[in-house]
Amino acid sequence: MLRHNYPTGVFLITGVARINSKVEQNMQNPRNEIENESSLDNDFWNDPVIKNLSLKEQFFYAVMLGDYERIQFALERGIAVDTPCFNHGATALIVMTANEKIVRLLLAWGANVNAQDWEGISPLINAISCQQKGVVKLLLEHGADPLLPHHSQPTPLVEAEEGADIEILSLLRQATLDR
Repeated sequence: MLRHNYPTGVFLITGVARINSKVEQNMQNPRNEIENESSLDNDFWNDPVIKNLSLKEQFFYAVMLGDYERIQFALERGIAVDTPCFNHGATALIVMTANEKIVRLLLAWGANVNAQDWEGISPLINAISCQQKGVVKLLLEHGADPLLPHHSQPTPLVEAEEGADIEILSLLRQATLDR
């Protein structure tokens, strides 16, 4: 099974050491299992350099850091939910599939469940690779296509057959039959 570890690298716009430190902390936890989704203190977001970033750049950092409140903040101020956040075309939904709370937020804002990055990775593929049963089910309930091909595997179902949890495989098979 492929592992899709988002975020895939440190993308510094400002070069601020605090950002680098926070991003590195988040990247050491690839499933984004952050005890407090708003793990950043107010000083971080009130830093003059951060405050001067565009809304898109702030959204980008909020996604990288798994910061629920800042993602919601950017969405409420008009950032498009499917704005590519990374240099490989990944949307927030593709990146955050290990965090069910954020997935629910993004779906409520109309995120495209079948979006793909430049490598063809979709939210469903990433959720399968992260073994996120609840997110897989949620994505399928919102119309994720279990037969949507991507570059390294023919379909999410094939991805799951290569090592996913039996419950995930069962969900995908059922969704395929229901089509």
